[in-house]
Amino acid sequence: MRDCCKTGKLKICSTPGKKESFMSKSIRLQDATPEKFSDTITTYRLLTEKLGTTNGFSAGVTIFSSDEYNAPGTHKDQEGFFVLEGRGYALVGGEEIRLEEGTAFYVGKGITHSIKKDKNVKEIKVVWFHGAA
Repeated sequence: MRDCCKTGKLKICSTPGKKESFMSKSIRLQDATPEKFSDTITTYRLLTEKLGTTNGFSAGVTIFSSDEYNAPGTHKDQEGFFVLEGRGYALVGGEEIRLEEGTAFYVGKGITHSIKKDKNVKEIKVVWFHGAA
C-alpha cells in the first residue's frame, strides 16, 4: 500500500516503512498542475527535482493545440520527445519532421525546436524529457 501526500499542488506517493528507492515516488498526470504557456500550449511537469530527480533530469507532457509553430525554444541540455496522441510537425534546427502517435525524436543541446498540430486534429500531446548534455 502506498501513502500519498500533497506538497503544494504536487502529489507525492511513497511506500511506508520502505527505504526510498528510484521507484518509490510517483505522480499521475491528472495530479500535476497545468502550466499555460499560451492559449495553445499547456505543460504538465511530472518528473522534477521536487520528486527527487537530479542532474537536471526532468520529464512531462505538453499539449499543443495550434496549427502554427510557436516561438522556437533552445536548451542547455538535450531533450527527447515521444508523441502520445495526435499528429503534427516539429521544426528542429530548420528541418521539419512529420509527427504521429508513436513517433520519438531527439533535440541536441542548443538546437532550436518548435511543435505544431496538424490542421485536421484537435491537438498533439507529447511526452518530453530533459537530461544533462
